[in-house]
This record gives sequence, C-alpha cells and structure tokens, in this order.
Amino acid sequence: MDQFGNELKKFIKAGMGAVASGLEKGQEAIENLAQKGEPLYQQAKSAVTDAAGKVAQAVNDGIQSIRNGPTAEEVIDALRAMGREEWDRVRAALDEFEAQADEAAKAAEEAASAAQQIMDAGEPFEEAPAEEGPKAAEEPKETDEPKE
Repeated sequence: MDQFGNELKKFIKAGMGAVASGLEKGQEAIENLAQKGEPLYQQAKSAVTDAAGKVAQAVNDGIQSIRNGPTAEEVIDALRAMGREEWDRVRAALDEFEAQADEAAKAAEEAASAAQQIMDAGEPFEEAPAEEGPKAAEEPKETDEPKE
C-alpha cells in the first residue's frame, strides 16, 4: 500500500509539473506573439494618427476656403443674375458638395472611431527581458502606468 502511495505522489507531482510546464510554454508563446505583433501595432497606430492628421488638415483647409470665399450676399447677388439653366447647374453642384461633405464626415467618424479603439486597447503586454533557462510560471503583473 505504501508503494501505491508513492506512485500516487509521483503521479500528482508529474501532473503538477505538466501544468507548470504548460503555463511556462503558454507564457513564452504569448510573449513571442506579442513581440511579433508590436511592429504591426505601431504601424496601425501610426496610420491612424496620419489619417487623423489628414482629416484635420482637410477640415481646416475647407474652413479656410469658406472664410476666404465670397460672402453670402455676394453669392445671392450672383444667383439673382443667373438664368434657369445656370440655377440647375448650381443646384447640381450643391448636391454634389453635400454628398462629398457627407462622405468626408463619415470618413472622419470612422477614423476617429478606429483611433479611439486603438487608444482604448492600450498596450496589453509588457516586453519582458530575455532570460536563459527555464522560466517560473508567473501571473501577469498590472502596472499603474496610464494607457496610451
């Protein structure tokens, strides 16, 4: 019976060793994937920042062109001088401008949403220093650093 107890202890220890080894290998795999994903994360973050900058520049350019353009009174005076055919062309142009403004607003909302999702995601993994030899299974550490 004593031999059975010793065999049972070995079996339990082997199971615990397998769990520890599995945790260790899992942690190594996660760290490896996180390291491989870091450049992609940085590229996406940079692309969203660039897109947001371009949208902001387009909006600023549009506002500036409106400010530098003719006044409402000047436009109304010009419309009064137009004939029916010219009015139809102006209406078509206004419809086109409105569609473009709607598309730009939608693109700006999507870019802002994507940027917010990336910023909300933060940096889920910390880069661990390279160690040699077997690693002990550790719980992930939470930091008090603010997320980007």
